Amino acid sequence: MHVLFLGNGFDLYHGLKTSYKDFLLILQNITEFNNAISRFIDNKNTQDNDSHIFDEIFLDESIEGSSAHKIYELLKDNSWANYYANCNADIQGWIDFENEMLPAIKLMKEVFCKDVRMVWCTEDDWEASISFDSYKERAMMLLWPEFFDERDEYSFLIRNSYFDANYGILKAKIIKKMEDDLDDFITAFTLYLKEFVERRNIEKYKWINDINPNRIISFNYTSTERNYFEKISDSSCSHIHGSTFYKNIVFGTDLIDDDDSDFVNFSKRFQRLFKVGDCSYLDYLTESDDFASITDANHYESLTVSFIGCSLDKNDSSIFRSYIEKADKINVYCYGFSGYKSAMGNLINIFGHDKIRDYLHCNENGVKLNFIDIKNLSINDDTTIICAREYYKDSNK
Repeated sequence: MHVLFLGNGFDLYHGLKTSYKDFLLILQNITEFNNAISRFIDNKNTQDNDSHIFDEIFLDESIEGSSAHKIYELLKDNSWANYYANCNADIQGWIDFENEMLPAIKLMKEVFCKDVRMVWCTEDDWEASISFDSYKERAMMLLWPEFFDERDEYSFLIRNSYFDANYGILKAKIIKKMEDDLDDFITAFTLYLKEFVERRNIEKYKWINDINPNRIISFNYTSTERNYFEKISDSSCSHIHGSTFYKNIVFGTDLIDDDDSDFVNFSKRFQRLFKVGDCSYLDYLTESDDFASITDANHYESLTVSFIGCSLDKNDSSIFRSYIEKADKINVYCYGFSGYKSAMGNLINIFGHDKIRDYLHCNENGVKLNFIDIKNLSINDDTTIICAREYYKDSNK
């Protein structure tokens, strides 16, 4: 049995614009994006000043303006789009991008607990404001103009549509707006992937074709793996975080408590069950036992687990941990020395130094954990397992 895990690095390796930075560029230039696509559709060419947009997305003559315009309409006044376009967070990958949702949620919880100062401007008109001492919180408030307007250096007005003189801050209305905007944000992202990413033709690598897995577990929203493994049925390929095909993309954070009923819709765990509901990947380990039980008594059916483009971050360890622990052989495909170093560090963080040392130790069955550098491979190249000592020496030349 061979189970293959795929992460966003798999799409990036094939030149697909699926990093958070690619979509962030659209968020930060949403009006220019819409205008540039319209010009392209009208003229079938681009202007020089459109290059910063078109360098990041895929265009051909079959692009439909309706999709681009719908993305624009979904994002132009979207509170989450504004937040991510302007938060200037130190984001390294999609997990960081999603987890940056948490500070916004914490801010709203703080807002809901604040004392509101009401000032009657006229007999029929009033202002409701809240104050913050922290510079960080004040900076965060500026990212939510839908709900708040800066009054002075320390206080913000609550927009009238989200405040009632009798009931105070309309907490449920604010959360509902955030939920609706997140749904629109995800819809726009799905359209972006389908229209400007998945239509691109990719070159196929021999070493990937040679893997020949029995089951695939993908953290990706796209179905790039279909270019290689056409014989893998839907029941043998599990998209943990949803897919563009089923329009059930999961976008949230794992850092929200399960008992947080107010913000449960922003929880990745909740969305995974609510939107995807596909837990078939849990059966693959059982199936590996079944494979072994039906083979000849003198033949052991081993379990190989491979990772391509996966960060192996602790946030996703609940998905792959049991596979690594049970596997007879683990192949981690790394993109260069930095990828090797990151994967090694994350695995040690999850399993501990002693267990990873044991995995790297050669026993009667060979080495359990292998790292393979794929950075400089051409289309027809085969892979070579990294020898840590030689690899580290070469990387420091």
